[in-house]
Amino acid sequence: MSTKYRVRQVEIGAHADDVTALWSRCLRSLTPQEAFGRLHHRYLGNPAGAGAAVLLQPEDGSSSAGVQCLHARRIHFEGRAWRAAGLADYAVDERHRTLGPAVQLMKQGLAVARAGYDWVYGLPNAKSEAVCKRTGLARLGHIDRWTRLLHTRELLCRHLPGPVATVLGPVADALLRMHVALRIGAAELQWEHGQRFPAALDTLWHGRRTRLAVSERSRKVLEWRFADAPGRWTVSLARQPDGTPCGYVVWQIVEGVAELADFFCADPEEGTTPLLIDFVRQLDAWPVQRVSLEFFGSPGVANALRLAGFLQRHEPRPLYAAAGTREPPPAERWYFTAFDRDGD
Repeated sequence: MSTKYRVRQVEIGAHADDVTALWSRCLRSLTPQEAFGRLHHRYLGNPAGAGAAVLLQPEDGSSSAGVQCLHARRIHFEGRAWRAAGLADYAVDERHRTLGPAVQLMKQGLAVARAGYDWVYGLPNAKSEAVCKRTGLARLGHIDRWTRLLHTRELLCRHLPGPVATVLGPVADALLRMHVALRIGAAELQWEHGQRFPAALDTLWHGRRTRLAVSERSRKVLEWRFADAPGRWTVSLARQPDGTPCGYVVWQIVEGVAELADFFCADPEEGTTPLLIDFVRQLDAWPVQRVSLEFFGSPGVANALRLAGFLQRHEPRPLYAAAGTREPPPAERWYFTAFDRDGD
C-alpha cells in the first residue's frame, strides 16, 4: 500500500529540529551543526523576516519526509518595497523521493508563498526543475555567467610553446586593457578595500536612481548576507573624485579567479561599465587571471557588462517565478546577481 502524506505550513523556528534534521540528511554538504547555524542565521536572523517552512509528513506518524522553505526578501521596485519569497532549501528524504510527494510539497510551498508574498521565485537544480514545471512556476529566464580574462599566458600556453607564450602574454594583456579602455573614457575612481561593510554603503543605497527591481542592499542586509563566511569576502567601495560613494563590489579570489558575489552602483544601467572597468584596474595588486560574475535581468546592464569587457558564457541557470498577490516584474526589469541566490 502506497504511503499517504499531509503537507502543512509551520513556523520555522518552532520546528527547527525537523527542518535541520531533513537538511542534514538530504543536503549532503551540511552537518547537523551547520544546518542549525544556517536556519538561525539565514531565516531567523533575516532582516526581511523569518520566512516559513512547509513540511511533508507521512500520515502514519513517522518523521517528516520533506521540507520546502520560503526565504524572505525585500525588493524595491516602482517606488516601494515589495515582499518576495524565494523557494529555498527544498529537501525530500530519499525514501520518499518520488514525483508525487515532491510535487505535493512544492505545490503547497508555492500556495503559501502566493498567499503571503507579492511574488515568488526559485532557482531549481536539474533534479528539481521538472517539479517546478508541474507546480505552476513559469520559467522567467536564466542567470548567465560573465567572465573577463586579465592574463593570457595560461591560455596561450595551450596553443604555443611556453617561452613564446611568456613573451606574448604581457603584450596580449596590454592590448586587452587598451581595447576596453578605448570604449569609454571613465575617470579613475577612489577605492577602499576591506573586509568590513562601511557606513557609506547606506548613502549609496538610499541615493540610488534606478527603474529596476533590486533586492535591498543596505549595509545591514549586506552584512547579514555575507556574515556566515567571515574573512572570505573583500568589500571594495568606489567613490567619485569628490568623495561621493558611487558603487561597490563584494568578491573573493578562488584559484586565480576573482569571483564577484555582488556589484552595485547608484544607476546600474549607466554606472556598471565605469565601475567594473575601474575595479579590474584594482586587481593588478592581486594574483588574478580572470574575473567572473553572475547576472540576470536588464538588457541595459548586460550591455554595460559587454562594454566593460565581459563575455557572456552559455552556462545558464534557470530562474522560475510566479505571481503572489501581484505579478512579478518582467524579466527586463530585474537586477539579479549571486547576492540574490538564497541557496548559497
